[in-house]
Amino acid sequence: MRSRLARLGMVLGTVAASSALMSGPAGASTPEVYAGSSSGNALNLSIAGTHLTGGLSVANVKSDLTATAEGSGIFTPGQVQDLKTSVNGNNQAQSKPNACLQTLPALPAPLNALSLSLACSSSTSSVTGDNPTSDATGLIAHLGVANLSGIPQLSSALGQLGSQLKAIPQLGPILGQVVGSVQSGQVLDAQFGPSESKITTDAGAVTSNATAQGTVIKLLSLVPSVTPGTTAVPNVALGPLVTITIGQAAATATYDRHTGKSSGTFDPALVRVSLNIPGQAPQTFSVVPGVDQSIPPAGTPGAPTLLSLKVGSGKTTTNPDGSVSSVADALSIALLPGMAPGGTDVLDLQLAHADASAGGALATVTPAPHPPTLPFTGEHPWIPYAGLGFLGGALGLGFLAYRGGFRFGFRRS
Repeated sequence: MRSRLARLGMVLGTVAASSALMSGPAGASTPEVYAGSSSGNALNLSIAGTHLTGGLSVANVKSDLTATAEGSGIFTPGQVQDLKTSVNGNNQAQSKPNACLQTLPALPAPLNALSLSLACSSSTSSVTGDNPTSDATGLIAHLGVANLSGIPQLSSALGQLGSQLKAIPQLGPILGQVVGSVQSGQVLDAQFGPSESKITTDAGAVTSNATAQGTVIKLLSLVPSVTPGTTAVPNVALGPLVTITIGQAAATATYDRHTGKSSGTFDPALVRVSLNIPGQAPQTFSVVPGVDQSIPPAGTPGAPTLLSLKVGSGKTTTNPDGSVSSVADALSIALLPGMAPGGTDVLDLQLAHADASAGGALATVTPAPHPPTLPFTGEHPWIPYAGLGFLGGALGLGFLAYRGGFRFGFRRS
């Protein structure tokens, strides 16, 4: 009997103590989430509304340990150097090192107006220590556009335009020479740097970065006018009418994994334009970022716009979900804007576009509510002490019952 009483006391004491000391059930939780993306565009060229070339890079990472990257060098829609990598777990890596298409084969008209010497790309994706990283590059080293007279829809339109421009006093001969050079001379000669999209992740931040390197662009290397009775050397240039020098466009977005906040920056390149117009003194000026420029200047009597420039625009935007997007555009050039069939530009060039974004949410733990407690008086609640008292009493009863069985000859059950 005493042993049963002792056992019952021990059980009651243990239950009481446990109920007093144990907490409620575990709370619900959500894991950390984040994402980063970036893209760069080193070259986006279209002629008469048709997109022809591009040097592209794209990178993405996510908190589910996926990382992807893609680098592309595009000669024409049918001539593409494209490298992609993708991983989706820890301690995975895939890399496709830099590779190039060496030369552009002869193309049929109207694509024979293009000359491209090199296009390269690379792609790398990896996850190390639960931190995804991706990196991609795209490059077009040299681009030339010449002899647009081989494009039938442009040839007749430019011929009519040249005839009209020659009738303009003073500027007429120069403008007519420009249009003649567009038809048969070197329209565009440019060296382009690479674009790179890269995202890195560590314990503190997700950093998304995109850059499109700068270049020097020479437009309208003029073909000499031919005086009746004389002979001109074919395609001997007088020098470029316009030389445009730019830096680089860069966009960065960062997600702070400690604070859960995102931030971004952008840096559109500054642009310098040099003019070498026959009969006028050479001049060089900087194009004001965010302000459209035209050559000849807007308002010149009787002169149409030969060249339109948009330079140095960019912005950082905080999205409704708290993520941040940054965009930078270094330079957009339109040659004879709106004068091609259908109202398109004779030549449209977008150089150095970059955008990046990053965002996420911190991991959370929601504590479960504690069970209600009974009112008490004094400085401390009495339930934990009562539980300990029950436990001590039960142990004492058990000990006495055990000793008493020997002293009084009780049979222990």
